[in-house]
Amino acid sequence: LNFNEVPSPYLWIHGASAGNGEFVNSLAIFLGTDNFGTLLQLFSLLYFLLFLGEKTKNNKKLVFLYIFILSSPTLLQLISGPKFLLFPQVITAMALYLILEKKKIEIIDFVFISTLLMGATQFKLSFILSGFIIGIFLFYKSFINNKTTTLSFSILLFVFFFIPTIFWNYIQLNDFSYHNIFSSMPIEAIDSLQNYRENFNYIYPFNLFLPNSISSITSILGFQSLILFFILKPKKEINIFIVILIITVIMQYFLSMNEARIYYEFILWFSVAIYFLKDQKINYNFLSKIILIQFCVVICMALYFALISLPSIFSNEYRDKFMIKNSFKYDAVKWVNDVLPENAKIISGLRSHSLYKNEFVPTDWLSFGISKNNLSGYLNIIKEKKIDYIVLRENSQFFSVMKNCIGDKYLQSPEFTVSTRNPLNRGFKYTVSIFEFKHENILSCVE
Repeated sequence: LNFNEVPSPYLWIHGASAGNGEFVNSLAIFLGTDNFGTLLQLFSLLYFLLFLGEKTKNNKKLVFLYIFILSSPTLLQLISGPKFLLFPQVITAMALYLILEKKKIEIIDFVFISTLLMGATQFKLSFILSGFIIGIFLFYKSFINNKTTTLSFSILLFVFFFIPTIFWNYIQLNDFSYHNIFSSMPIEAIDSLQNYRENFNYIYPFNLFLPNSISSITSILGFQSLILFFILKPKKEINIFIVILIITVIMQYFLSMNEARIYYEFILWFSVAIYFLKDQKINYNFLSKIILIQFCVVICMALYFALISLPSIFSNEYRDKFMIKNSFKYDAVKWVNDVLPENAKIISGLRSHSLYKNEFVPTDWLSFGISKNNLSGYLNIIKEKKIDYIVLRENSQFFSVMKNCIGDKYLQSPEFTVSTRNPLNRGFKYTVSIFEFKHENILSCVE
């Protein structure tokens, strides 16, 4: 929006994993709000809860479902940020419900549910995995009765949703490979994301349930999903759900990030499975009490964050103060914006790139051990943009990686406090430095 261009995959490596949800956020910012993505996802979850309320006749079961869904600490991560994770998760859960509910999949059902699943993958690419598994089951159920029509619409929908992405990646990349069919990320970055996990003190899957510390409590799923293994009873819909779940979890483990916020999708899937359970001999009151404390903690944390953020909607001054406390590196980027010349171009080692007023190039391409031969597209962009300065945090690894291109120190920042949405993670101090940058030698100075 600031520089009238869609970022090249060689400019911003993480943009390749974002999907079209970022274009929705960009449109919202263009219209004057940065809360649209958050609100859309919040209301999608509320709609899902209302939908279950309309369908579920047993009030005790409904109360358990509400507590079960809302008691995951990672839900605070999902709702408080604009990343499109929660909205596609609600979509896949709705698609799963519709498939399990219908005895027979008519072609109109197939087209509608396929559109939901493929639409979810457009918001964030990681939903290709879960959407694919549910889609296979949908295809099979529809193919039984409508073989030719099902196959024809499958091809048409695939062409509509995925061929533009494949074509875009093909024309953007110098060396198009099989892994670039859906993502323009280099293979080194994809491998790094697969190896990343929160709560690294614990092996998988314990890292999904046990936080490293009290300050990382919002990075866990919670314990409510564990009780389901004791109440899920054999039934056609439940058996199908378990097969879909196991296959998807295996694929997520090997091909995606093993984070609680990614796995929250399965909490919503579990709620669909609970809906299809017969109510006899299941004490929903007792189950609700088991997870009630966890639910209350999550609700209290949500209310706290809502109360402190509400004034930022009505006051730009308060919004600025709120951003300094809660937006990662916001105060450092604000300082850079104040001290750099208006026409300066920078390489940034800070993560909140989109807050810069100056044209920028991130350093993330240098973070994955990518060979110098495969960095040519990224390095050429730095040379073409004629970068003037580089912004780095103290003790940054990029001091050594780009040392032959870093010139004299331009400015040293004051000391900042680490800002985060989690108040328990605040208090750490850091500084940043601005150095002159010799872009003319970029093809030879990166080690």
